[in-house]
Amino acid sequence: MKPLPWKTLSSRDVLRDRWIRLRADRCEVAPGQIIESYYVMEEPEWVHVVALDPELRVLLVRQYRHAISSFSWELPGGGADDGEDLLTTAQRELIEETGATGDGWQHLGGYVTNPGRHNNRVQGFLARNIRLVQPPKLDENEVLESAFFTIPEVLELIRTCEFSSAMHVALFYRAMQEIGVMRFEVK
Repeated sequence: MKPLPWKTLSSRDVLRDRWIRLRADRCEVAPGQIIESYYVMEEPEWVHVVALDPELRVLLVRQYRHAISSFSWELPGGGADDGEDLLTTAQRELIEETGATGDGWQHLGGYVTNPGRHNNRVQGFLARNIRLVQPPKLDENEVLESAFFTIPEVLELIRTCEFSSAMHVALFYRAMQEIGVMRFEVK
């Protein structure tokens, strides 16, 4: 039997604030088969930036992530403001978090964050010729550091799970493919 799209019969907010909306949908997943509460998290589009300097070093940020009770090296990025162009979001987040700017911006695609529970995508961007031009301008709740890493050093951070967000790792590999550092052959 071929799967069919689910039908949303009703929807209600469980939580809604400026950061997130959690809704509970009543869904018909097959004729006569109902899920009373299927939870969906609605969030704005996110952007992440693989930022490379002229020596192909990658600019990462490190911050404490309360949900995992640990520090994490990550790509610079964040959520888009309502109606904000996604390239503008990427450029804004890079300069706010790191004080860096660059050129040669390239969109690497929009990837679903978690198709089972989230409705948003993370938009990946590649920025080249990154240079530090000012001190970071962090939000009041942000405390982070930034540093440049060689590509082998990033691969080691991935191996040791210090750079471990699946979306960030996937985007890093996608950017390495784009710049020709890593080749993946499809047969």
